[in-house]
Amino acid sequence: MTFAGSCFAFSPTYFTWPDHSGYNLDQILRIERAPTPEFGGFFWSHQFYVGDKSDHDTMYMGLQQQQDGRRNVIMSIFYKPTTVVDANSVKCPLPADRYISCQASQNAGDQAPGAQIVATYPWVEGRDYRLRVWNVDGSWWNFYVMDMTTKEETLFGSIDSQDFPKGRLNPTNSSVQWEEVFGGQQSRGNCAYSPQKVVWTSPTMDNLGVAPKTYGYDGTQAPFKIFPEAGNRHYETLTCPLGGVPMGNYGASACYYLGDAGKSCSDVCTSARTLPTTTCSAAVPYTLGGIASDRVTSPYLGTPGQGGDVGRCDSVLAALQLPKAEAGTRINPQEGLGCHRYAPKSWWLLKPDTTAASSAPGAQRVCGCGP
Repeated sequence: MTFAGSCFAFSPTYFTWPDHSGYNLDQILRIERAPTPEFGGFFWSHQFYVGDKSDHDTMYMGLQQQQDGRRNVIMSIFYKPTTVVDANSVKCPLPADRYISCQASQNAGDQAPGAQIVATYPWVEGRDYRLRVWNVDGSWWNFYVMDMTTKEETLFGSIDSQDFPKGRLNPTNSSVQWEEVFGGQQSRGNCAYSPQKVVWTSPTMDNLGVAPKTYGYDGTQAPFKIFPEAGNRHYETLTCPLGGVPMGNYGASACYYLGDAGKSCSDVCTSARTLPTTTCSAAVPYTLGGIASDRVTSPYLGTPGQGGDVGRCDSVLAALQLPKAEAGTRINPQEGLGCHRYAPKSWWLLKPDTTAASSAPGAQRVCGCGP
């Protein structure tokens, strides 16, 4: 049994917790746009620890999408390297055909002993799901998933933390949420990434009673970026395909591109691309984001009346390795181009209002493409 195979983790958010011994951890996430399955299997997870101050086991829970498009839930534990695994340390109460994996093994993954529950679960884009672990009977931990739209909660199984019969959550005062790709294109060269957007709610322990003290994340992992909400209650993670620059704010992030001359942002964002076989292990078709939304692009790169400013235009231009913009107004009142380039100069228009559908001969739009 293997847990993930060849994989690559990205967009981690690290949490520090109060010095507290917990019995429950909850994590809510919403997959606004799922990645294209052909790019590989994807996994959205929260990793935490069970034990005492002397040592601990590693556990995680999350949602998955396989490379064939199937959608699952998962809970796993890695024991200490010296642990002799009891085959009865995992329980799965649903019908057997719901489970892809329900077993404990001496070689569960990365040559470490552990146990795992993987079950089919047709999660839906745009819905919140609460992932929950709850301690029962000392060393046993139940794994639940609730659809926050229907309020239907499912118990998928239980795992025994063999090493710590009286172990509790949070022995390290830390946890981490992360996204991972396994199999498929990205683990064989990281040639490009399928556009995706996920919204995480800050985790809690002990039935909402304990919140993290601090959080941190690696902001250098382009083309991925995390956009925290004010107050850090929610975190939006955005992944851009090849050549995209993730920028914006929480609730209005997008992948930015320089379009071809004469094309509108609606044209740019829906344009079809194919990863070449010379770059990747197989040709995979994709788009640059799907939708050029006035809601996404206009407040960030629009006119002053739309909430935009030249500094934001310049920041995107710099990321695209283009010169700073000259702010001004063109003679043609139909040109709602916003931030754009007329070679050799870059421009940011004070009016008319920026729209995704605007285009002009020779003008290269700077476009925010989002799910």
